[in-house]
Amino acid sequence: MIGGIDKQGGGKVEKFQVIFNLTPSNAILVVKDLQGQIIQPIQENNIYELVAGIYTYTVSAEGYIEKEETRLEVYQETSVDVQLQKSLETPPFSTATDEQLEKMLTAHYNGEIDIADYWKVGDTRLVHLNAISSTSDVSESHVEQDMTMVILDFNHDNLKEQLGSRDKAAVTIQCREILGKNGTSESAYWWRRKSLC
Repeated sequence: MIGGIDKQGGGKVEKFQVIFNLTPSNAILVVKDLQGQIIQPIQENNIYELVAGIYTYTVSAEGYIEKEETRLEVYQETSVDVQLQKSLETPPFSTATDEQLEKMLTAHYNGEIDIADYWKVGDTRLVHLNAISSTSDVSESHVEQDMTMVILDFNHDNLKEQLGSRDKAAVTIQCREILGKNGTSESAYWWRRKSLC
């Protein structure tokens, strides 16, 4: 407890030291009293001297999900640990990099997002295929070319093994073209189906 002077009554006011430990360390912290007045720290490293009572705080940092206004009751010296989660880029299916696709799928299977909230049935993506020759293991061969993949459905096809909390493939996609006998793509009325997981 830290002593202060009560300006109205002239007596001592109890103040308590509150230390905020933030991750990332460059996060911006805003502490307010119940009247919405911003309280300033006594030191730059997020140390506050607060009169007993109720406060709110928010924490934000670029590239992270903001910790929205959170209630804080102060009746003793305390420390508050806040660890922000990195924000997830959610680009369109057509332009997402392989790394972004992997992060979105991982977040989906961890139950953090539903990928169907960001993409829609019919979205397309151009995929480049390198040339391959047939081998004793693989009879198919094709020339180097680009193929268009199309989203057909979400959370539909069963997974062989459950991933996180999900037992359905996040996205079902198909090739819009098929490989012809000469190893090049041709228009097709049927599509090759694949679950993206």
